[in-house]
Amino acid sequence: MKKKEFLLILFTSVLFSITSITYAKSTFGSIEKITESINEVYVKNCIILLKKDLHAKTALDSKAKENAKNDSAFFVKNGFDLIDKGAIDKSIDSFKKAIKIDPHNIEAMHGLAFLYLLKVDSKAFDETLQLIKRENNTDSYLRLLQGSLNFLRTLGKHESDYSFEFGSLNPFADSIKYFRQYVKKHPNAFEALMLLAKAYNNRTAYKQDAIKTYEEILKIEPNAFIPHYELFFLYSQQNNIERVQYHTERLRKIHPSLPAFVQGQIKKNSLKITKQAQLSNPILQTKTGVKD
Repeated sequence: MKKKEFLLILFTSVLFSITSITYAKSTFGSIEKITESINEVYVKNCIILLKKDLHAKTALDSKAKENAKNDSAFFVKNGFDLIDKGAIDKSIDSFKKAIKIDPHNIEAMHGLAFLYLLKVDSKAFDETLQLIKRENNTDSYLRLLQGSLNFLRTLGKHESDYSFEFGSLNPFADSIKYFRQYVKKHPNAFEALMLLAKAYNNRTAYKQDAIKTYEEILKIEPNAFIPHYELFFLYSQQNNIERVQYHTERLRKIHPSLPAFVQGQIKKNSLKITKQAQLSNPILQTKTGVKD
């Protein structure tokens, strides 16, 4: 998928107003629709994380005054204020003014890169990334942008789709690397942990890491639907009946009106649980006629 295409997918996904995945679930009846909705939430987490990190890096409490029209910091602060108000084009203009005054203002470059991503302006986005690289090739927000973009490219893909095309630059591995770096500095960052868990889950060799990370997320948000949903399938793949049962019950409590597909999977795993219990209990085997 070309950059312009995946940026368009990203922008379209951002337009969805998803207030709670648990409520959205009641309208879905197929795995395709569930997966599509969950991917939209991961996209939203990506945008939230990028925006949060921007605000964390920017001196929003700048002492720049309203009349300080020659102060680059004033236009940076103004740019972020305009983002919060949804005035994207005016925000871009403000960041451009900040860079015109101070060509080395990397915070303004961060803001521009984020906004060009939302506007699906791939040419301006690439140009801004090059500015950041020239200013500081090890810039942490640049790394977070790169990791996020590579992560977004992997949604709905299997790792084999990329292994030969990119070789050592496999975006699955790349996104894991950058999200790990972020989580190391921010161990309780919900959105970053969600993205890291999904990045792990996208790679066959990292399934156990995905489990561990989703479990960590549930310590922060015990009623988060998606981690329970993902763990339900991960533990099913491992035939870990006890954990399957646990996450089944949690899913039912969080959202009683589960979609037909999930209900079917729960029923399937319940039968597996019953069969395993029979196989491990000689008395039940005799009563039911189940044999090894």
